[in-house]
Amino acid sequence: MFAYIFGHYLSTIQISYSVTSVLLDNNKEYPYFHTTIPNDEYFNVVISKLLDNFDWKKVAIISTFDEESVLASQYMFKKLKHDKKQVHLFHSFINSAESILNSSKEHDFRIFLAIMDTRAARNLLCQAYHAGLTTAKHVWILRGMTNPNWWRVGVVNGTDCTTMK
Repeated sequence: MFAYIFGHYLSTIQISYSVTSVLLDNNKEYPYFHTTIPNDEYFNVVISKLLDNFDWKKVAIISTFDEESVLASQYMFKKLKHDKKQVHLFHSFINSAESILNSSKEHDFRIFLAIMDTRAARNLLCQAYHAGLTTAKHVWILRGMTNPNWWRVGVVNGTDCTTMK
């Protein structure tokens, strides 16, 4: 929103050091907006190569219900489908991911891509812990984590998860 207003009405150049959304890559819509880091499509290639490196073919994508996460998960889904992965894009969740995690167990998913902010990631991993989806057989790849201590909290959103769990 601000990128549009500042660019179109004020002709002000904006440089972002952290925005990776492909929404802002549209030069016609945002002619004055530039980033110093690659967008989400670049990271999709990197994650696909990581999956190839470990020969992981079956992947579950989980995102929160916000525009940026949903869009990023859809781009990731398209990339992995194109790369011949068996990928399932779960419906986005708001608070509880219980049904998503139960379905993941039922279909034996072990590789998860979580596209969400740190607060939602802590909440999701707490739920995954209680569902038995954080064992040595499971891999969680979290996108967009910028704080190296994102997981260090006493209590997660009123759950009984601690840093040790």
